[in-house]
Amino acid sequence: MSKQKEKKNLTPPHLIKYMGAKTSIIEYIIENIDNKNFNGNVYDIFAGTTIVSAYLNRKYNVIVNDIQEYSTVLAKSYLNKINVNEFDVKLFQKNTLEYVNYFKNKYNLFYSYTNTLDIEEFIEIENQEKELLNINFNNDDNHLFVKTYSGTYWSFEQCLWIDSIYRSSQKYKNNNIYELLIGSLMFAMSYSSQSTGHFAQYRTVKDEKNMRDILNYRLKDVYSLFLMKLNQLFEYDRNQIYNFEVNNLSFEKILKDIKPNSLVYADPPYANVHYSRFYHALETIVKYDYPETKFKGRYRTDRHQSPFSKSSEAMDAFGKMFTLINKKQSHLVLSYSDGGVVTIEELLKLARSKFSKDYTVELKEKDYLHSRMGRKGEKSIPVKEILIIATFND
Repeated sequence: MSKQKEKKNLTPPHLIKYMGAKTSIIEYIIENIDNKNFNGNVYDIFAGTTIVSAYLNRKYNVIVNDIQEYSTVLAKSYLNKINVNEFDVKLFQKNTLEYVNYFKNKYNLFYSYTNTLDIEEFIEIENQEKELLNINFNNDDNHLFVKTYSGTYWSFEQCLWIDSIYRSSQKYKNNNIYELLIGSLMFAMSYSSQSTGHFAQYRTVKDEKNMRDILNYRLKDVYSLFLMKLNQLFEYDRNQIYNFEVNNLSFEKILKDIKPNSLVYADPPYANVHYSRFYHALETIVKYDYPETKFKGRYRTDRHQSPFSKSSEAMDAFGKMFTLINKKQSHLVLSYSDGGVVTIEELLKLARSKFSKDYTVELKEKDYLHSRMGRKGEKSIPVKEILIIATFND
């Protein structure tokens, strides 16, 4: 690997494209957490990209939690203590390339995307790659992405590199570097995918212009993206990191175990879309379990659906969260926006009814631009970031 720089990077590297990511308003969130007086841990209970946890862990002991397994990998990508000298980049690249060539030759699979393709030729390659879903590959050969996703979000070539990088990473399964490898692979997947920043639906070729845009993504080099991000993670300064713990639990389970006089940061998936539909492919690379998939989007059939995203369940879910935090006499900083399935007025009223008289409940607002994740029209829209803050007055 490249030599470690004397001056390390203090900014956690960006890893995946994510709806509602808090990167642009992290300072605002942390400022409001810093204002609280507590001697326990900070619990980030819906950690998502875990970027907020990464910043918080420079000041506090942090308990990171998310129901999605890929989030725990992202957390460890930022927080694990590592020894860069334990990673041999040349050997890793050699093993990865050898498997790519082995697989192509064994199954006689060769597809070529070039800038000279016309629309009919392009569609023919895409259709041939999609047919790999019906091929029975040897179980000893890593082929999950080749079989499931070729010709969809990624090309066959890109899928094979994803499978091969995952395979090479298994040598480091018991090393703290492992999560950095898979985190970097998730970055490469996110930025080589031809979909609009997530994995809810891959794009279908409709015309020449649309085909050219998709082709730009088909030509992206998965390994180069992977290696670039891995270098950034290796150069990220981990020396100031406090203690941390990573969990993969429901919000109810994690809140039942929190220590009194702690602070809970909650950023639940409150919009009327299910994040598991948008990020199922990330969950699959982490589990690598050859799941049953359905529909055009190749969604996992076991994907989690958050009660906070369902209008019929959201109020009950928020009520449970408030009650559990109240029992632990801990503070709450809740991120919300004006696009949630529960109105801000309803949520504020609920919080004031669930927290005891020992609490002060207040609302703060900040304007910022929210990424729409798509490639059409306005890429960002103005929204209000709402913080509902419940302070325990001991």
